[in-house]
Amino acid sequence: MPLRLQSLPEQTDDWPDWLERQIVGTDLSDLIHELSVFGAAKEAVAPVPASLADVFGPAYEDVLRDGLSQASPDQIQILIERPRLLLVLQEEALVGGSQYWIDRCQAAHEDLEFEFDETGSDAVQPGSATVATGDESTEPNRRTRISRTALVLLSLAAVLFVAVMLFLRPSAQDAEWGFHDDSVFVAGSPDDYFRSLAGAANEWFDERPQTAEELMARLAEFSSGCQRVIDMEHDNLTDLQWQWLVNRCELWKDQIDTLNRRLAADSTRFAQTLSQADQTIERIVEALKDQAESVG
Repeated sequence: MPLRLQSLPEQTDDWPDWLERQIVGTDLSDLIHELSVFGAAKEAVAPVPASLADVFGPAYEDVLRDGLSQASPDQIQILIERPRLLLVLQEEALVGGSQYWIDRCQAAHEDLEFEFDETGSDAVQPGSATVATGDESTEPNRRTRISRTALVLLSLAAVLFVAVMLFLRPSAQDAEWGFHDDSVFVAGSPDDYFRSLAGAANEWFDERPQTAEELMARLAEFSSGCQRVIDMEHDNLTDLQWQWLVNRCELWKDQIDTLNRRLAADSTRFAQTLSQADQTIERIVEALKDQAESVG
């Protein structure tokens, strides 16, 4: 059974709290994938409601303010059956920044089992304010605070990731465009930061692949850039803005990698894959621009 679905409570009364923990976590895109593949997702046979307002009706504003406890069991079931709506809810809830969702985000960090310093070598118990490293104490950064289980999963994922990188795109991380350009991440206001990211993503269109091999290399470079965004600290963003960016980049990376795998399996899909990639990255650019407007 998928690891995240394995933690789904048996009692449906516990689903709202469980879903909220997924929404404020960093693995929402994985859960969405698992629900789509292994769960009770009905997106393939039934249209997704046009908006969360259609799902929650009069309770929509209550959910954004006070969480999923304000939703009915039927409305929670819709989120389980149409998991892509969870990403929309994450964006609207976290960007809205009500005190309830801010508290949930902070609690998610406090619940982690271990904290690591920037080298990942020293662990401390939850609640400790600092990590001791010799005679010094340093504040652990938020990207290195992970659970014991996550460490095992990340180690396995790293092995697979390196293997794929070596086989498919040995020079992808050496790219100098898009998210590989350090100037994109120069600290500034959050709205300028998201606009800079949107501009970097839009550089996809500066070079047009002419063959399947060129397209696979270009997709691999974009995917590697997404991973770079995921791994960075983004200190000029709030925790909620950081959560939004990381979760979105994980989902975008998964979409790009899926296109690349399909093209690698069938090079005759070149034109179709290029069109799909263009559409995907257009949506990425628009999402980053919209985020810039919402935080500006």
